[in-house]
Amino acid sequence: MEQTTSATMQYFIRKPDRLGDTVCVELIGDLDLVSVKQVSEPIQEAVADVIRGPETSTLTIDLQNVEFIDSAGLMVLLTAHKQLHDCGRSISIILAERSQPQRVLRLGRFESIMKTVMVPSHSER
Repeated sequence: MEQTTSATMQYFIRKPDRLGDTVCVELIGDLDLVSVKQVSEPIQEAVADVIRGPETSTLTIDLQNVEFIDSAGLMVLLTAHKQLHDCGRSISIILAERSQPQRVLRLGRFESIMKTVMVPSHSER
C-alpha cells in the first residue's frame, strides 16, 4: 500500500492481490483545487492499472474520509469515470452519509453514471 501526505490531503492506494481485481484509492482530507494537483497523477495511475488489468478490474475511490469536495475534485472523478467507461470498466465511489461530498455528488446526480456506496458517517459509528 502506497501512502502520501500533504497539508490538505492524504491518500492510500491499495492494488489488488493476485486474486482480486479492484484497485482502491482512499482519500483523506479535502479534495479541492489545491489537493487535486497532488492526487491526479496517482488516480490516473490507478485508472491505468485497471485498464491494463483483467476485464473484470474496477476502480474504487473511497471518499468516506473526505470532508470537502469542490469542482476540481468532481472533475478528477469524472475524468476517471470517462476513461474507464470508454474501456468498458467501472468506477465506484464510497461516501459517508450526510457528508458534504455525498450531498454534492447527489446534487450532481453522479449515481446515474457511477456506482455510489454509502457508509455511516464517523459520528454515527
